[in-house]
Amino acid sequence: MLQEQIKMIVGLGNPGHIYANTRHNLGFMVVDNLVSQSKIIKRTNTSFGLMVESRISGKKVRLFKPASFINNSGPNIKLAMHKHNIGPTEILVVLDDLNIEIGKLRIRLTGSSGGHNGLKSIISSLETISFPRLRIGIGPPTNSGNQIDHVLGIIPDHEHEIISTTIEKACKAITCSLNTNLDSAMDSYN
Repeated sequence: MLQEQIKMIVGLGNPGHIYANTRHNLGFMVVDNLVSQSKIIKRTNTSFGLMVESRISGKKVRLFKPASFINNSGPNIKLAMHKHNIGPTEILVVLDDLNIEIGKLRIRLTGSSGGHNGLKSIISSLETISFPRLRIGIGPPTNSGNQIDHVLGIIPDHEHEIISTTIEKACKAITCSLNTNLDSAMDSYN
């Protein structure tokens, strides 16, 4: 099956300084990292989020951070896609996942929400499960901890290095998918 070229990278996260260094904001962190590495064409702050039109390895791509909280990100993503005439198979959603071991990546072309409320919102808004996603492992809560506290908790010092390395790896996987395709990125980074 011929894959669509990715036209928009969507990082999931929560707006506001209090959430900036939490596990739930890994999608935002990846987009920020991509912005810092890319050639910026245009940066636009809209009511539905920050859109940065850029070039990564010579490929034109939009980098998007929705303005809504992660659990209600679907409507803003749908607005951004509509405004730029982008279909579901042309986006790549980047998000945290507590069901995946910390430091691991999982790229999929389609699939369920896996219990992630951000994905549930996107699936509901787009009315499809058929959009690519890159899940970044944060591991489950330790010592029978609460899931909400885990995802919204500040990344502890002992995890900084592995998280930083994983963000870099996610950016390389995205660049690989832009240069070749998502199958190639899955083969190399899953």
